[in-house]
Amino acid sequence: MTTAIAMQKKLLREYAPPSFYISEVFLTFEIDPKTTQVTSVLKIQVNPQNKQSEIVLDGESLTLISVSLNGIILTPEDFKLTEKSLSIKVSKKEFELKIITHISPSENTQLEGLYLSKGMYSTQCEAEGFRRITYYLDRPDVLAKFTTKIIAPSGLPILLSNGNLIDQGNDEENSQHWAVWQDPFPKPCYLFALVAGKLECITDHFITSSGKKIDLKIYAEAYDADKLDYAMNALKQSMAWDERRFGREYDLDLFMIVAVSHFNMGAMENKGLNIFNSSCLVSHPKLTTDKEYRRISSIVAHEYLHNWSGNRITCRDWFQLSLKEGFTVYRDQVFSADLFSPAVERIESVQNLIEFQFTEDAGPLSHPVRPHEYEEINNFYTMTIYEKGAEIVRILQNLVGEKKFRQGTDYYFETYDGQAATIEDFVSCIHQVAPETFDKTQFLKWYDQGGTPIVQCSYFYDAVKKQLSLDFNQAAPEHDLWKNNFIPKVIPIRLALVANDGTIISLKDLKTNQKVYSDDQGDLIVLNQSNFSLTIEGLENSVIPSIGRGFSAPVHWRVKHSLEGWRNILKYETDSYCRWAAARHLYKELILGTQNINLGLCEFGEILLQILNDKTLDKRFQAALVRLPSFQEVIQGLPEVQVLQVLDRLDEVKEKFSQKYRQELVGLYQSLQKQASSLSNDFSGEAMGCRDLKNLILTLLTAQCDEQVIQFAEHQLMHSKTMTEIYEALKVLIHNDAPKSKEYLDYFRQIDPLHQSIIQKW
Repeated sequence: MTTAIAMQKKLLREYAPPSFYISEVFLTFEIDPKTTQVTSVLKIQVNPQNKQSEIVLDGESLTLISVSLNGIILTPEDFKLTEKSLSIKVSKKEFELKIITHISPSENTQLEGLYLSKGMYSTQCEAEGFRRITYYLDRPDVLAKFTTKIIAPSGLPILLSNGNLIDQGNDEENSQHWAVWQDPFPKPCYLFALVAGKLECITDHFITSSGKKIDLKIYAEAYDADKLDYAMNALKQSMAWDERRFGREYDLDLFMIVAVSHFNMGAMENKGLNIFNSSCLVSHPKLTTDKEYRRISSIVAHEYLHNWSGNRITCRDWFQLSLKEGFTVYRDQVFSADLFSPAVERIESVQNLIEFQFTEDAGPLSHPVRPHEYEEINNFYTMTIYEKGAEIVRILQNLVGEKKFRQGTDYYFETYDGQAATIEDFVSCIHQVAPETFDKTQFLKWYDQGGTPIVQCSYFYDAVKKQLSLDFNQAAPEHDLWKNNFIPKVIPIRLALVANDGTIISLKDLKTNQKVYSDDQGDLIVLNQSNFSLTIEGLENSVIPSIGRGFSAPVHWRVKHSLEGWRNILKYETDSYCRWAAARHLYKELILGTQNINLGLCEFGEILLQILNDKTLDKRFQAALVRLPSFQEVIQGLPEVQVLQVLDRLDEVKEKFSQKYRQELVGLYQSLQKQASSLSNDFSGEAMGCRDLKNLILTLLTAQCDEQVIQFAEHQLMHSKTMTEIYEALKVLIHNDAPKSKEYLDYFRQIDPLHQSIIQKW
């Protein structure tokens, strides 16, 4: 009988600064699949507040060859070696350690540290993988400058590490070559990277706002070398955007990305040398859908944007993981919104949050954005850390406004550059530019308590007093793990008033009993207690309050409107999220309610048709508003589900809408088909929107899948040049049992018979 060894819990409250700091690291790798020798020279200083005389270095799966202290080789009596550490007694305030270890990349099945896979040497050091390379203080608050020399057989032509290439050469006698890389910026060891192998490369350059030329290189395996152009363009867009939106200029002379099919994560932001799984980077118009293109742009941006929000400023400890990840997700979301459709990018972020993170928060795995304790940090790379963390950053932006938020982030970058920071540090920098807007101590409860609050709003219009009263309440859901200890959060509520004639009324010109903040994004009130009442005077007629514009906080919004109220929000609101939420509500009423579908579509359907014909709207947004909700969306939050009944109603709504507006849908499809044909080589947001709307209409028409619809789909399959159109047409044909289904599948396979992504996609 064996007994599992309990892992030791790490507690946030027990954090202590390191007893020693490492200022410089000199690494030499002599690459060999079985026995790679790593020589590490560490320049170390004692923390002045340290009272310890022994330095304890982390290390796992290492074979120690020798240790030298200030040039003197130590004997086994001079140090203590365990499976997970190397301890050495020291007497000076500054000293140098030279440690030689052997590691076996080919036997590294953990895929942490340096490992060999399919002939390629790669590293993955986040969160605690560097200790599998050499003995080190493997914690994020130890920042050092790294110089790395890689010596390898000539059969591994590409040798890469962080920073700038400062030297290289050949040892022809031993059939070897070498390269020396130097990173001038202090970094924690989890950002160390090394790649060695056979790779192809594309090159470009970027001129920064200060006129500095940055060399750009993207490496991939030979069969993917022709699929890197879109990623390169996305990288350049990310660099320009970060300068423009956040004032952050790139700092090294060179920026590199390596894409390999066997990298064990999606992507990693190692300083100056991002490593990607090729599925997150390579693309080709014949193989890649618009959704996948947008994903590539987002991931490239995310890893590049880490250069400042994660690398130049890193997290003090792993409890602060969302400091870098939540902030960077927020940044890549704003980048994607600026690049593609602001409305739909926000809607899709909210959908993702509600479907996955809210579910995580409601279950047994619920945890705070900043955990109080952990046994294994790798278990905390979760939707809560990333997506909810991003929403909390967005709360700050909503509270202080875009202009002051930028001032706060500038102050943060300038104050903590080159340091390991905390969530308090970040929040304090935003708070100091607008201290009157929110209480910092209360705001931090967003990070320290899990769960998803419910915000309920009821309202009443008094025609005699010409006054609208709104009552807000925030609480934890009944099933919430945090219900008994729930603390009211700081919740920004963006709102507007929708008049029956379609006018959007701002609160800034009306008399209210509570402070209303107004900026370029509209009006905002701050809910910071369990109950809150807002009275608005001077309203000549009844209005509909549109609550939570832009999804201004990660909460369950609960507002009861009449069907007419929801329809008015859908018709007249200028906020994209609220319009989309109104459409979802009206669809759910049709599917789950008791009203006759034909009757329900009388007004709702006309609004949807107006949306489809509105040429002023972004086409992706049109598609998002009209698209039927998924089964999962419909049943979310329901205590009991009649599965077949819901599925039947979904089909019935689609069929009735398609039948009622068949002529209009056919006309729209044919018009969009012409537009899409002229945009086949265009991957801008506008072109993607055209294809998205066209595919949506084709899907709606399949509710009556007659010969005309089959012809539309067949023509789209055979004559389109983008995978987005080809793939959607194939789905329509196969799912509707078209007569030549086998021929269609054979055609699809032959688009690129050697590339597995085609089969995986299907």
